[in-house]
Amino acid sequence: MEEKETNIYQQTIDKWGETAQLDQMIEEMAELTLAISKYKRQFNDSLLDYQKVGVMENLYVEIADVKMMIEQMEYMFGQENVDKAYQKQMEKLKRELNN
Repeated sequence: MEEKETNIYQQTIDKWGETAQLDQMIEEMAELTLAISKYKRQFNDSLLDYQKVGVMENLYVEIADVKMMIEQMEYMFGQENVDKAYQKQMEKLKRELNN
């Protein structure tokens, strides 16, 4: 994580607090869930082309929002701790794929 991003994440915690940022993470994940649902529904061809573009643009925005919040969670809870858990989960996934 770059120093600039770290500074921004600390500023958000200073301004709104950790609890608010945890709530924000939950909200952003819920918004991504809705965006994914809308994306899946677009395949039923009931949407017009311009509506499909809007669905895709919204999906990109929600993915970006969740990505930013994940980075903030890494900052709050420790990048090293998250990296260790990530590696453990990646190894688990590899084992499952090989079975």
